[in-house]
Amino acid sequence: MHVLLDLRWMKPGYTGGIETQSRAFLKTLLDLDYSNQYTILIPSEARFDFDLGGHRNFTFINCDGPAYFFNRLAEKLGMRRLDRQKISVAGYIIQCDVAISMTGYTHPDLMELPTLLVVPDIQHEFFPQYFVPQELANRERAFNTSIENAHMICAVSAFTRQTLIDKLHIPAEKIVVAPLAVDPQIAQAIPLEAQARTLQKYGLTPGYLFYPALTWPHKNHINLIHAMRLLRDQYNMQLVLVCTGTAKEAQAEIQTAIQHYELTDRVHFLGFIPLDDLSSLYRNASALVLPSMFEGFGMPVLEAMACSCPVVCSNTTALPEVGGDAALYFNPEDPAEIAQALHRLLSNPAIRETLILTGRQRVQRYSWKRFTLQVLQQAYRTVNGSHPSQAVPKTDDWEAAEWQAILFPNQAAGAPNKVKCKFWVNLTSAHRNLALRWMHTSAEAGRQHQTVKSGWFGLSAFIISPRAVFISLIFPALRDFFRRIRSGDHV
Repeated sequence: MHVLLDLRWMKPGYTGGIETQSRAFLKTLLDLDYSNQYTILIPSEARFDFDLGGHRNFTFINCDGPAYFFNRLAEKLGMRRLDRQKISVAGYIIQCDVAISMTGYTHPDLMELPTLLVVPDIQHEFFPQYFVPQELANRERAFNTSIENAHMICAVSAFTRQTLIDKLHIPAEKIVVAPLAVDPQIAQAIPLEAQARTLQKYGLTPGYLFYPALTWPHKNHINLIHAMRLLRDQYNMQLVLVCTGTAKEAQAEIQTAIQHYELTDRVHFLGFIPLDDLSSLYRNASALVLPSMFEGFGMPVLEAMACSCPVVCSNTTALPEVGGDAALYFNPEDPAEIAQALHRLLSNPAIRETLILTGRQRVQRYSWKRFTLQVLQQAYRTVNGSHPSQAVPKTDDWEAAEWQAILFPNQAAGAPNKVKCKFWVNLTSAHRNLALRWMHTSAEAGRQHQTVKSGWFGLSAFIISPRAVFISLIFPALRDFFRRIRSGDHV
């Protein structure tokens, strides 16, 4: 089976939970599969984020890198002709059995392929007021059309599956629930010294409330700010709220509310946070508070549970399904109820300890191996379900032995010789990881306008891996610079 995985949208830090989900899926594929062929469409910034050591069955296509722009220039100059009878992406001819999209919609240039969609949610069907008319029309066209035309669908929760049936009238037999899980990097233990360094980096002390979410309107930061005021004025609780995530449409309104209620010294926005730091922020919070109006799954709930952080969240959409009995719930439309739930948790240590213990147990039910195998099963059904000559197991048991044999038919032949390759694979992986870490440090320092630090780590990474640094760091900066000039945006 030849699978196309469309990740061309995955610029680091811009898409929140869908990026986390997609990265975990690809990393799990790399751990599991040495048999099937994969073509991955990926942006320059993430091109070298994944370790291909020992894998000959994965091909990465840099969909906005130097080769893509060279191909476009060659086409305009007549030096290269595109075969209109074949599907082409970023100047490359695409040949595959099935295309997988993790965002809930299929890019128009892949519509002619058999498609498998992973659908996080169809929020626009419930809260159209959160979108400007043009964006709403675009979402309805892109998402609804893609979902209706998809051969198979993986919904990330039972809630999302039911919304597809109720709102878009998708046949139930076409949709399988494939729950998400926690990134192992977040769940792994972190030394106290490393946690202390992270807190010092952001100027924090333990005991704050934590809310990781991009500032979309439906994330409902506004009512959380109102609840912070009530906690101060009615409960005499001088709490600190720490928010992470890239600024989006609601950011200006949120800042106005913070200033109006004189909470400037109590509410901190840290922006995009590297995964290495996120785990420490969970572990030192007094609670995760998640007042979102709409969640197709609610990844922060599981992340908090994995980090022994108690959860207080909305009682709507998929959140009760994911949180179960390991969370306190509130009506996200009522700031007084949000404040009451937080006061109950923070004033009662027994409740807090019970939630932490129950959360640790609950998070064990979810795994990326399960999610990945369920997606691969539906990909196989997409390719072979209509062919009587192909044996498609009827069971939905993601660990069934018959599925393992069918999904990975040439696994033994494709897997690397661990004894012969171990030293070189480990050496190249260590080299890649060091360059990647310095690249990310340089990029993060650049976002924080720390010019010297950004330059130093960027130069160090360039010395040990010039190709990776040019493609993932230098070229994107040049590309975006020229795009701003062309658009007239000189800010």
